[in-house]
Amino acid sequence: MQYLELRYNSRILRLMASFSYAASIILYMGVVLYAPCLALHTITGLSVVTLIMVGGVVVTIYTVLVRKSMLSFNYMHLTFCLAPFSILSNS
Repeated sequence: MQYLELRYNSRILRLMASFSYAASIILYMGVVLYAPCLALHTITGLSVVTLIMVGGVVVTIYTVLVRKSMLSFNYMHLTFCLAPFSILSNS
């Protein structure tokens, strides 16, 4: 988005592009949550609103836990991959 401000020298254009992107992501999330919840509503008979709330909470918790485990895995992976090079460079 910063490209737009630098290219056209317009802060308004950058803000409009940022708002447009945020609005499209919010609409996308709505469709992604609504479609499976509508199918679950048909199967279970639970309220669509309740299913959307539960789905949002489950996805948020899952994302936080997976992101946390991926970060710790990446740091561990980098440590073990880069440690031999560090030892060799100090020799």
